[in-house]
Amino acid sequence: MGEESAMEFKKIDSIVTHSVTISAYFREFYAREPWGDFFTCPLCAEGSDPALWPRFNQPGKCSNCGNNLDVFWNEGRTKRFLIHVAGKKSFLAFGAFQKNVLVGWIWGYEKADKIFYIDFVGLDKRMRRVGFLQKYLVPALFILKMAISPTKRMWPIDELLDIFKPIFGLLYRELLHAVGTADYRQIWGRTHVLAKNIHRILKIAGFKMVERSGDRMFFARRI
Repeated sequence: MGEESAMEFKKIDSIVTHSVTISAYFREFYAREPWGDFFTCPLCAEGSDPALWPRFNQPGKCSNCGNNLDVFWNEGRTKRFLIHVAGKKSFLAFGAFQKNVLVGWIWGYEKADKIFYIDFVGLDKRMRRVGFLQKYLVPALFILKMAISPTKRMWPIDELLDIFKPIFGLLYRELLHAVGTADYRQIWGRTHVLAKNIHRILKIAGFKMVERSGDRMFFARRI
């Protein structure tokens, strides 16, 4: 019985209450290329859409207004973003908790009629260690592929979970079980155009690229 045995997976009723944890994750994960979420201007970063916030690679002054720059994903902007996301139609979030501490999460919402959009999946850096790829991500891909098969047969997932118990796979399962009851026909996701590893993962799971907007690519597959 390892640390996975102490993991609890459940619906998150208020994603905003976890803004401190998620803000720390965003700063650790996205403050690098190709994401480029290093610094932004507190005055120019208006609204709740991060795609519209100006990005700067180095600290200093804003080239637009001269104000001092701040880390891109500070707690205030993260909270503003989460409030915005949580207000989306049919928003759903599930978390992995270890000793009541959030260590993994997934959320999504209805993108259009009969289309559910997985907006974000994250895993605390304490859970990302040597052997993660083999122990968690690879079996998660099989689980994801089976979970969204047209037949919706769930028994292979449970069989794999008994062996691997991957955090990502369990998070996907929780969300997809909930989505499956709502009669959606497609599931969508997106990532950066330069995130080649994620492209490969999505393709293995049966997704196809359907749309591109700026530096983001959208992938979809039927449920």
